[in-house]
Amino acid sequence: MVNESIVGKEFPPFEFLVERGKIKEFARALGDRNPIYTDIEVARRVGFEAVPAPPTYTASFMHQVPDENFLLNLMAEMEIDVARSVHGESEYEYIRPIEAGDVLTVTMTVKDIQKKEGRRGGAMTLITTEATYANQDGEVVQKDRMVFIERASVA
Repeated sequence: MVNESIVGKEFPPFEFLVERGKIKEFARALGDRNPIYTDIEVARRVGFEAVPAPPTYTASFMHQVPDENFLLNLMAEMEIDVARSVHGESEYEYIRPIEAGDVLTVTMTVKDIQKKEGRRGGAMTLITTEATYANQDGEVVQKDRMVFIERASVA
């Protein structure tokens, strides 16, 4: 059962370096062959200082977290039953470009908890988290919202 008092909780921030090689890998994984993600000269011609990160790149922060059990620990602290939970949705708010060489500080906050009746019966709990990314200059560059869904237990 989700701990509803956790709304508003901010988890300890952590940092990760946006690496040019990882941007290239991410773009290739998406099937995006746009040269701005691999060629610094092309990126500069269109106004970037460095190779920019593709949209949704911040989803890869889970590979940069300070602890390999970060997501499981986060879910445990929110008291989400991992066996009954699924990813519901993700939403990305792009504020400024993220570029190779940026050092992002990530702060996760629990924004909301709602209960809904499921279509197949049983209550569902929807937990909305927000990750805020600030660059090395302290500028917020992106916010990602993610919804976890904890399904009702099967009796």
